[in-house]
Amino acid sequence: MFRSDDIHPVTDFVRNHKRHQERLRETGRPELLTINGSPELVLQDVRAYEREAEETVRLREENRNVRDRLEELETLLALDEAYAELERGEGRNMEEALPALRARLGMRAAAR
Repeated sequence: MFRSDDIHPVTDFVRNHKRHQERLRETGRPELLTINGSPELVLQDVRAYEREAEETVRLREENRNVRDRLEELETLLALDEAYAELERGEGRNMEEALPALRARLGMRAAAR
């Protein structure tokens, strides 16, 4: 989010661009420029932008790894439950289960 000292009219930026450039470099925070009082442009130092872009890539990769691990854990939980059902005698043999599964998935019977 922008702080109040990060919001400036575009005319102030045009008149004092060197001061703005220094602030952008020093703080790494972006500036919001307004035209007629409405927010219109965002400016950011290129180094700060590159850091944020790299961090975004890192977080996306980390999230992908977490999602992959979650899928693995969900599969293991499902297998654990399936084994527990078999131990309780609730399972069906494969000759029974496969045709029902194919029908549920809209698949044709396998050719023999």
